[in-house]
Amino acid sequence: MDTSRHLLINGVVLNGRPDFLKPILDDQQQHQHHRGRKGFENGELEIRTNDEIIRNLSTKLMNPAILDVEFASIPQKRISAGASTSQLSENLCRNRQKSILPYEDTRVMLHSTRKNPHGYINASNVQVPIGDRFFRYVLTQAPMKNTAEDFWHMVWESGSRIIVMMANHSIEQFSIYWPLKTNEKLTFGDYSIRQRSCTNTRNLVTTIMSMKSLSSGEKRVIYHLSYSGFRQDFDGVPNSIELFLSFIDAVNSVKRHIENEKPRDVDSGVFVTASGTTSRQNSRNRSRSISRISLLDVTNRMRSHSVEHNSIWKRKLTLSSSGQQSTTSTTSDTSTASSTSSSNGPTPTTSYRPDVTLEQQPPIIVHCLDGSTDSGIFILVELIVHCIENNVSVEIAKLLRLLRHQRASLIRSSMQYRFVYESILVYLQRSRLI
Repeated sequence: MDTSRHLLINGVVLNGRPDFLKPILDDQQQHQHHRGRKGFENGELEIRTNDEIIRNLSTKLMNPAILDVEFASIPQKRISAGASTSQLSENLCRNRQKSILPYEDTRVMLHSTRKNPHGYINASNVQVPIGDRFFRYVLTQAPMKNTAEDFWHMVWESGSRIIVMMANHSIEQFSIYWPLKTNEKLTFGDYSIRQRSCTNTRNLVTTIMSMKSLSSGEKRVIYHLSYSGFRQDFDGVPNSIELFLSFIDAVNSVKRHIENEKPRDVDSGVFVTASGTTSRQNSRNRSRSISRISLLDVTNRMRSHSVEHNSIWKRKLTLSSSGQQSTTSTTSDTSTASSTSSSNGPTPTTSYRPDVTLEQQPPIIVHCLDGSTDSGIFILVELIVHCIENNVSVEIAKLLRLLRHQRASLIRSSMQYRFVYESILVYLQRSRLI
């Protein structure tokens, strides 16, 4: 197998075109030509217009039984994946629920400490390539008193600057792991956390904090965004689609602010200051050098085996000399890797580009109480929105399947799944008015 043609995500070799990006089309639609849109030839992929997507979503929403069957057909978890580290006797106390454990091949692996010799935390790396970048997340359970130090250790090592909290429970059920008052400071192991400011706007609480490594003296600004607008009489469903979409907008606004504030050297993982100099000046200091390395990259290097074969597609948008947008992608299959190019024939807009690399940014850390059920609403809706923004058609069921291959039990109920459909429909309808 030519491994250079395959994409390693969290230790799992993903190959071929991504199933979740293949739209649901009937035979007639597969042969239609959508003017102004570019797709793969031979009907392999057609990028539909927003009007077609709206019609498709509306049809399913008018037939609840269709959505119920679709949701029930998506496996809750990847059966073949192990979870051995999470089940070690010394780590059982670090899990909120026995039923939601990170897969061994996608779990976050912290550097070991005296208190945590296995570097274990109930958290999973989740990555999805869309357009010319990876959208990266760490999905984790809400910190407990005995895991708050591990949580902040993970924030530091991952380089994450954004924490998203889906607060579908009373605050009493969450251990307070961040300072609630301005200038209040909490200390967890080697890290001190001080609140700089806090704003509260209709179910959204944004807290800006300063995080400091006590051993190195390095400081970072961390943004904590909490969404609490859930219906109390429904199974984990937000009470307002508009407010929920506004919450996603707020998270992405913070993300853009961080990207503009500190450009990132993608190849080296080094943060670059405004003057153009790198901040890696104390390489002998272990905690500082660790922070420059993507935790996901460390995880990938430590795992060379594949436990599941899914589908993935690497797509890069470029501008041709004529100024029109063209598409570059990679497609392959583990069973036919050696014959892919000959069987497909020359396709100038879909040829393999080994020099193309997807832009990577530090992950967003997302948690609810268990790190799966309610967190899945946020990550699924946000990813679909980014697909739409990148003119990529998405099949929601297959995207959820891909996500569950990286973290089990995302999206708790068919009602939450229906809310995802409703949110995307509202987003598209709102986009037509702009």
